[in-house]
This record gives sequence, C-alpha cells and structure tokens, in this order.
Amino acid sequence: SIPFAGGQGSKRSSSISPRAFPNQSRQPKFWNGLITVTTGASFSAPRTSDCFTHNIQDHGEASIAPTLTRRTHYIRRKSIHCPPRFHWMEKQLPGQRKRQREEQTTMSDSSATSNTNSNATTPCSKYCDPQAAVEAARVADKVCRRMSRTWRILDRKREEAVPCIFRHELVLGKLLGQGGFSNVYEISELDLCGISAVAYDQDGKQRRERPNAGDDRVQYQIRARNFLSKHCKRETTGTARYAVKFLKREVMADSRKFVVGAADLAGEARLLSSLEHPNIVKMRGVCAEGVAGFASGLEGGYFIIMDR
Repeated sequence: SIPFAGGQGSKRSSSISPRAFPNQSRQPKFWNGLITVTTGASFSAPRTSDCFTHNIQDHGEASIAPTLTRRTHYIRRKSIHCPPRFHWMEKQLPGQRKRQREEQTTMSDSSATSNTNSNATTPCSKYCDPQAAVEAARVADKVCRRMSRTWRILDRKREEAVPCIFRHELVLGKLLGQGGFSNVYEISELDLCGISAVAYDQDGKQRRERPNAGDDRVQYQIRARNFLSKHCKRETTGTARYAVKFLKREVMADSRKFVVGAADLAGEARLLSSLEHPNIVKMRGVCAEGVAGFASGLEGGYFIIMDR
C-alpha cells in the first residue's frame, strides 16, 4: 500500500509526488487506499491495478475504483468519451420513460439471478462479463485516439456531422447477415425522442445546458436525426433503407473476442465516418453514447448505422 501525504511510511514514497499529478485540479481523491475516478464519460485505470470494482450507468457515466499497488500513476481524464464536446441527454415521453424503466428493471432482475456474486449494478446482459465490457470500452477508445494521432485521412468535421442515435430508438427488422464479430439487421423504424445538449469545457466541467436550441451542432444533429427517421423506408418499394451493425452475443460472451470486436467496430466507425465514395458503403449514424456504450455490456450497446 502507498502511504498518503502527511503519514509515516517507507523512504520510497512518504507522500504523493507532485510530478505524478502535473495538473493539481485533476488529482483523483484518495479514500482508504482506493483511487476513485468519476467523470462525465471517461475513465482510465493505472497499469498496476490488480482488480476493478465498477458502477456503470447509461450514456457512458462510470466510476472506477482500482486498488493501488506500489506505484502511483497519473490518471488521464477523457480516456473514454461521448461524441465531441456534447453529452446527449434524453427528453422522452412519459410512456417511453415507463417502458425503459420496466426494461431496465427486468434486465437487472435477470442479471442478479444469474450472478449473485457480481458487484456490478449495471443491467448487463447475462452472457457478458462486466469486467470484459469495461476493458472492451477502454481498448476501443485507445484505438480511436491512436487513429486520431496517426491517420491523416480522418476528417473531424465529417465525424461530428454523423447523426447520434440512442439504442432504444432503434426498431429492428429481419437479420440481414452475420460476420465474424457482428450481426447486421435492417432498421424498420426510428422512434426518436427529444434531445438537449450539455456543453463541457476542455477540463470536463459543465458550462451550460440549452434544451433543443443554442449551438449550431445541436441544431444540425436534430435535423440529421429527423432526416433519418423520415427516410427510414424507401417511398417506392417500402423496404428498409438503413441497416444497423453491432457485436454478436457469442462474441460478447468471450472476453478476448469482445475486446477485439469492440476495437474493430469502433475503428470501422471512425474510418467510415470520414470517407465518402460511391464504391464504399456510407455511414448514416452512430451510437450516441460513443465507445462508452461497450461498457454497458448490453447487446447493441455500441452500433453503427449504414445504407442497406
């Protein structure tokens, strides 16, 4: 264990080194030998941690408490992020909220019955390991950040222009195909809810909340979401125009495949969002929670919407 500042301890570290935390405003808080990191949609665990206890909520909000060993590491914020600068919040109708609460209650009961020793309070699917879900989200975010640094083909403006859709807004149709890691379903309908945007500063602090108005990006997102909902089916044939792709249950049940599949799907989403070519399938939407949706452990926690 690491002795805390002001306490008696070994000669190696009698206090927390200032170099470990270059920005004092971002220091994690210490309680009883645990580091607890709480952010709007981000977390990053030190490499020397040997176990995790987590409490993940919807839309990427997470708190991770890794136990410390002999070394202190600086923990970066925003290692798992939602769409750029905006955390999309829902404004649903009373009936929609009721149905969602009933669904979460049912899934929580089934999860508690299947695994009574789990510390997770998230309504994770019974075939998904909660720790594997957290690791998959972390690795997927790491891949996306590495692509941002090394891939010049990525276009930030085009990525921000991709409509953000929530998981419960999708109404799936028949299964179109299966791949090595993912399934593809047609989208028969998009049941959209109202949205508002909460803007954050660079340090993660909330600046303002402007429901359904204000920023140009918010207005563009509203128009883009409405366009997808209106043109979900072709006018001539009445068939579905869009398809959704997300990881298979069998992949999520295997911890190693889950991590690999999450990284591949997140990287594919970033690449397709920046490309526009007649011979390449066009990406039409992405999960509003970002790669943090993997941490929910739910089927379809992270998805991409493409032309069928």
